[in-house]
Amino acid sequence: MNKNTAINILQWIYEKPYDFYNNSVTQENIDEMMDGSYKYLIDEKQEILGYFCTGKAAQVPAGHKTNVYKQDAIDIGLGMNPKFIGQGNGYKFCTFIINYFFESAPESTLRLSVAIFNKRAIHLYEKLGFKNTSEFSTGTTEFVTMVLRKCSMIIKLEKLAMTDATPLFEFESKNRSHFEKSVPSRGEKYYILEHFLEGLTDLLEEQNRQDSYFYLIKDEMGSILGRINIIDINRQQKVGHLGYRVGENAVGKGVASKAVAQILEQTKDLEIVSIKAKTTLDNIASQKVLEKNGFMRTDLLAETNDIDFVYYEWKIDT
Repeated sequence: MNKNTAINILQWIYEKPYDFYNNSVTQENIDEMMDGSYKYLIDEKQEILGYFCTGKAAQVPAGHKTNVYKQDAIDIGLGMNPKFIGQGNGYKFCTFIINYFFESAPESTLRLSVAIFNKRAIHLYEKLGFKNTSEFSTGTTEFVTMVLRKCSMIIKLEKLAMTDATPLFEFESKNRSHFEKSVPSRGEKYYILEHFLEGLTDLLEEQNRQDSYFYLIKDEMGSILGRINIIDINRQQKVGHLGYRVGENAVGKGVASKAVAQILEQTKDLEIVSIKAKTTLDNIASQKVLEKNGFMRTDLLAETNDIDFVYYEWKIDT
């Protein structure tokens, strides 16, 4: 952090009710931002995307009175340039910061102190895997502390490519019995490598036409955890259909919810304004994933081949 950047950040103006985070250019504030606890991120155009801080700078003094900082953790605070807020940048911004800390301290716990009125930020942090731990008050503002441990699993989406053929075939073969517990079998031919590669080629051609987009859900090491797709895109209506599934070893770790959150962040780049999805009536976990990510039920029940489905739709904020 240098002086010019510190002054730039201190001059940021947020709209109500986020004007709570507005600051002032004073020597004390400049000195704090230059004490080594603050770092900033820039985008490809060399514009400041946001900043983050650690240690005491990321703590709220009133929290010490109720011992919310007693447990060992890396306290982090962050702020995004108001110019980039509301453009789908929050998830990527926070994921970069999380990965930055876990790469250097993989066994650590990250902790945030968030003003309770900031529902937008809390919702984002929950998507990232943070859990509420305690609440406290400064007398004028209520705060909540949220923690994230590495075991919560950081994931990334990568667009399907032919280079994924071998690990994807192994993933599908390994999880065959797991998937067939909840969806119809893809048939014996699907699990013969030659036929699998033919199918993969067809998917990549469909993706090249931009009729559908196919992604692999991977962990930090590049291992496949699942798949998530937007298919049957209607370009005139700007509508796509969501489908996803997660391997047996990744079930119950928040992978599906995070993957859905990430793919929704990319919808503006894909020029899609509405996404439809469906899940079986008895798949409560999938229903919770969709509803957590802002999907609304459209049809409660519809029967196809003696299977009852719940239908959902998500629309981009305008």
